[in-house]
Amino acid sequence: MEHETRNTKHENGFTLIEIIVAVSIFALITLATVQIMLIVMRTQETITRIQAIQDNARFSLELITKEMRTGINYDANTPASTICTNNGSEIHFLSTSGQRVYYLDPNGSGKIYRATSNVTAADQCINGANNQFNEFTGDQVFIERLAFILHGQNPAITDGQAMATITMRVRPNLDLQTTIVQRVRDAL
Repeated sequence: MEHETRNTKHENGFTLIEIIVAVSIFALITLATVQIMLIVMRTQETITRIQAIQDNARFSLELITKEMRTGINYDANTPASTICTNNGSEIHFLSTSGQRVYYLDPNGSGKIYRATSNVTAADQCINGANNQFNEFTGDQVFIERLAFILHGQNPAITDGQAMATITMRVRPNLDLQTTIVQRVRDAL
C-alpha cells in the first residue's frame, strides 16, 4: 500500500466566520461606547442647566440683598401696604435714591418682579405684574416659594434696626435663605 501524502498549504488569513465574529464584537463595543457618550452628554447638559438656574437664583437674591441693605423703611405683609400679594411674597422699601422699590412674586407666578415707582393699585399686578414691573429672574428660573419676613420694625420692642429674612425655593430643589440688616436705622 502506498501511502499518499497530501501536500497541504497553510494560508495566512482569517476565515469568514472569524471575520464575522470580530466585526460583531467591534460593533457591540462601538455601540456601547456611543451609548455611554450620549448618556454623559445628556448628564452634562442637565448639570449645566441646573447650575445656570442655581447661579441665576443666587445672583438675583444677592442683588436684592445688596439693594435692601442700603434701603430703609422695609415694609411687607401689612394689608395697608401690600399691593399685589397677601401671602408674604412681597416687600418694598425706600432705596438710597429715594424711590420706593418693590420685589414680589405676584399670584405665585414663579418669578420675582421689581418695580421702582410708586405703585398703589393692586390691579396693576393682576396679569403677571403689568408694565411697571420688570421680571427680575431669568426665564429658566421657577420660584416655588418666596417669603419676606420682617423683624425689628417696632421701636417699642427693638431699637429700630430693621431686618428682613428672605427665603426662596427654586425648582429643582434649591432652598436659599438670607437675612439682611439695613445699614441705616429707621427713625425711632
